[in-house]
Amino acid sequence: MFPACGLGPCRERPRQHRRVIFPRHDLREPRPDPEFHIDLHPSVQRLQVRTNATSIWSALTAGELPPPPERLGKPQELLVWQQGTTSRFRMLGREEALALDEVGRGKEIEIDQSSESFLRGWLEAEIVSNLHRSSNTDEK
Repeated sequence: MFPACGLGPCRERPRQHRRVIFPRHDLREPRPDPEFHIDLHPSVQRLQVRTNATSIWSALTAGELPPPPERLGKPQELLVWQQGTTSRFRMLGREEALALDEVGRGKEIEIDQSSESFLRGWLEAEIVSNLHRSSNTDEK
């Protein structure tokens, strides 16, 4: 059972925004492009699991015989969110987990090939509730 969602539709949670600024840099131009802010969907949660619960869950939802429960040698990074009325989860690689943690804390992260790929995946998974250019254009 996921802490936010349980086995059925999620209960309504207070709206929370997790915000990050993605500075965009083009090495051919002296000034960076405008900054982007990302608000994550309020249901987004990051977990570390130390058992094979995800394998058991996946087997059960696919109508297959689940593997026996066991402890993992190292924790797995997990993303849990609500998509419509359906609870979703997927495993994360270490780099994406770190990037998502930074987003959740509202930290700035640089756009590179990896983070651009992460952002594309987050948009497709519908965990981004808002993506907009920053109106803050303070120059020093």
